[in-house]
Amino acid sequence: VKQNKTIHYKSAKFVDNNITLQNLLEQAFDKNSVYAKAVARKEQFNPDSAACRLISRFRVTNGVFFGQLAYFESGKVPLKLLMNDDSEQCEIIATNDKSENDSTTEFPESLLYFCVLDNHVAIFQFKSLGFKDLEYHLNWFLNSCCNYITNALILSDQVLPEVREKLYKEPAKELVYEEPLYTNDMLEKKSENSQNISQAEFNLDGSGASILKNLFNFKGIKLNESLDDANLFVQVIVKYKNRTSESGQKVLDSIASSMRHNPDENFKIRLKNGGIISGKDLRISGKIPVSILNGVIDENGISLEMIKWLSDQAQKVV
Repeated sequence: VKQNKTIHYKSAKFVDNNITLQNLLEQAFDKNSVYAKAVARKEQFNPDSAACRLISRFRVTNGVFFGQLAYFESGKVPLKLLMNDDSEQCEIIATNDKSENDSTTEFPESLLYFCVLDNHVAIFQFKSLGFKDLEYHLNWFLNSCCNYITNALILSDQVLPEVREKLYKEPAKELVYEEPLYTNDMLEKKSENSQNISQAEFNLDGSGASILKNLFNFKGIKLNESLDDANLFVQVIVKYKNRTSESGQKVLDSIASSMRHNPDENFKIRLKNGGIISGKDLRISGKIPVSILNGVIDENGISLEMIKWLSDQAQKVV
C-alpha cells in the first residue's frame, strides 16, 4: 500500500562550522571502523534499563547518508491479541518468534528514517520516534561513544529565505499561542454496600491546563465525562499597544523564534505590517509516497524518495 507521508527538514548546527554531520557519520560507519558493528553503537539508557536505541541500518546512496534509528527493549517480545468471529473475550499471549537462547533477535517498538547531505537533514518519523530522539542519539553517538565532537549538535528548523526576509523586514507585533483543554481519565474505585464499583473520573491535563494552573493557581476540577466535544481552548497573547521599546521588541522576536518548537497549528505571529506567519511557515516539511506492507516500510523506496526531497530542499535553503 502506497501512502503520502510527511517528511521534515532540519539543519545540523555545530559550534565548529567546518564540521558536517554527513562526514562524521560516514567516518563513524566506515567498514574499517569499530562502530560499523551494531553492538558497538548501541545506546543503553541506563545500566538498569533494557531500553536501547541505535542506528540499526545505514548506507550511502547517491552521495547522501541514509540511516534507520530503532528503539527497542532488549529481550522483550511483542504480544498477540487472539480474536475470532465467535470470541467473547480475547486472549493476550507472547509471540513465539524468539527462542529462549536467541540473543541476536530484538523487536523494535519504534523506527525513524533519516538522510543527511552535508548538514541538511531529512527525517521521516514512524511509530512514535521523533526528531528529538534522533538529536539525543546523535549527540550520544558522536560525543560519548565516538568522541568525534565535544560540543552539542543541534537539529534546528530552517526558515525558507522568503519567510526569513519577511521576518527581518517586519518585526513581530503580536504572538498568539493556542492550546486545547483536554482531560485524562482516572479510574476510581468506590465502595458501596461492600461492593467495589469502578467509576471513571476525568481531570484536566496538558499544556492548556498547566497554563491555567500557573497563571491563576487553578487547582483543576474532576469531571464525570471527558472534554472531547467541549471545544475549549486556552489562548495566550503577547503583544504591545501602539508602540514598544527596543528591548520589548527583542523580547517579542525571541519568543517568536522559540515558538517554532510547538505544533504548527498551535501558534501564529502577527507582523507589524499586518501580515501573519503561521507555525507551518517556520518549518520546512513536505509529502513523499511511502510503500508499507504488513506494517513494514519499503526501505529502498523511501530512501530514494527522501534523498530526492532533501536534495531539492538543500538548494532552496542555501
